[in-house]
Amino acid sequence: MNLSDTVRDISKQLNISLAEVARKVGQSPQNLSKKLNKGTLSFDEFEQILNVLEVGMDVEFTLPGEQSLSGSNNEQLLHQMKILKMQLDVERIKSQYFSDISYKYRTALSTVSGGLELAKKHADNPKKTAECLGRILPAVAELTRLIEDSPFNREAGTTKEPLSSAKPTSLKGKRILLVDDNDINREIVRELLEDSGIAVEEAVNGKDSVDKIESHAAGYYDLVLMDLVMPVMDGYKAAKAIRKLKSKKKASVSIVAMTASVSDKDRKAAEKAGMNSFMEKPLDLEKLFQTMRSL
Repeated sequence: MNLSDTVRDISKQLNISLAEVARKVGQSPQNLSKKLNKGTLSFDEFEQILNVLEVGMDVEFTLPGEQSLSGSNNEQLLHQMKILKMQLDVERIKSQYFSDISYKYRTALSTVSGGLELAKKHADNPKKTAECLGRILPAVAELTRLIEDSPFNREAGTTKEPLSSAKPTSLKGKRILLVDDNDINREIVRELLEDSGIAVEEAVNGKDSVDKIESHAAGYYDLVLMDLVMPVMDGYKAAKAIRKLKSKKKASVSIVAMTASVSDKDRKAAEKAGMNSFMEKPLDLEKLFQTMRSL
């Protein structure tokens, strides 16, 4: 559906200038024209314009000396606009649904991908490999459910409860320093966080993270997401170095450990190093968001 072309076409049929349409919807002609040219008209704006034009088919937009629309032509156009409104509702639902689905797919896929990466790292340890693969199974089940719940697979007449979005709107605009030596892990986590409106900067090891925090103003980072096992400087040493920075505000930045190990020993070591919380790999984004809100 090309919203811009539709607005122009209906305005032309009604003999209504876009300047008059803009005035009726509370926009400047320049702003509306810019949105039409760039194709950035939102569904809500389009619906508002349709409502205005629908009223205009009576007398509201009829200017002195002009012939008002009436009869079969008017009824045909009114019918066309009602159909457009129905299509608009469908498009809006599809847009929301698939935005939500896309987000959930990426979350589940990141868990599967991250789990497989860890399984490969522990390929020589059957027990560790089994643990990694075991964590993947819930994500695989979630992917299966999403596919089954897809509108393309639903039987006619059946209804499902709509999926709720997990996007953390309250965290929009926050800035995270993501510290991980694995390029793939950083790419996956970064995409998911940025999709939620969170700004992400990267560090490839512990020393890199300390340097970045030290080089920026206090409060620049809202949180550090720290891998524990890295070359050059591991997460434990990095956390200790951050806590010893001269600037108290820089030294008090929230640090969340992320690791494949969930042993009490590692948790205690992370806590002793000055970390605020502990996340298991592959990351559960909803738990991460909950943790971020609590810090």
